[in-house]
Amino acid sequence: MELNNTEQQRWEQIDAYLRGELNAGEKSDFDNQLTKDTHLTEEVESIRTATTLVRSYGQREELKSIHQKMMAQQKHDQNSVFQGMGFYLRVAAIIVFLIVAWGGIGFATLTSNSLYVDEYTSYTPDALRGDEAPKRPKLELMIQNEYINANYARVASLYKESKDKTLKESFLAGNAYMALSQPTQAVTCFKRVMYLSARENNYDYYQDAEYYLAWSYLKNNQLDEATKLFEKIYKSEFHTHNPDVDMWFYWKLKLLQWKKA
Repeated sequence: MELNNTEQQRWEQIDAYLRGELNAGEKSDFDNQLTKDTHLTEEVESIRTATTLVRSYGQREELKSIHQKMMAQQKHDQNSVFQGMGFYLRVAAIIVFLIVAWGGIGFATLTSNSLYVDEYTSYTPDALRGDEAPKRPKLELMIQNEYINANYARVASLYKESKDKTLKESFLAGNAYMALSQPTQAVTCFKRVMYLSARENNYDYYQDAEYYLAWSYLKNNQLDEATKLFEKIYKSEFHTHNPDVDMWFYWKLKLLQWKKA
């Protein structure tokens, strides 16, 4: 299901409204819209129903009933089970469909940690970016060699000794901390990479740092921060890691947020 810009913005506004993320003025404006727009009210209720089912997954039989109706519709219309539905009803239907299609165990056990374990792939160094190796600081090269050899504790130790904590040192240290299951330290490193990238006008590692920062947040149970970054990558067609954040992964994040709400 492809979203145009208007649909995406409307969906995000409804999502923010249901999650209580609008400020007082925004909420008042949205409540006023609801009193005047019956179609919007129906859209909100469709999403509210679906997200309520997510939070109270014990209503398994109700989910099954909705799913069966959707399958009956599919037999009636061979083109698409969702054809003919309004956009937001389709969104709600897709949420229910995903839960049932996934199965009870998968959804019931979905957590930030389980998603991390199932989906995370550690960083593998490629060829040097930017300056050639002879021009790089000696300690940076030592950190790189230790990372390539998977000596992550040594990487962390060398990074602590570094006075400059260069862009690349910080990036490799962040990934080493991830390998050592120390996401808080990883968050600090990846944020430093992004800061240094802007300060030095060197964006060789910026998008990589953004991607692994999102994973660090997820590993650190900072779900909202992780989701914001992953959503940005998901929507950014030209982001290096856009292919790594597919629709199924994106919906898992949204389901996690709704479970948490």
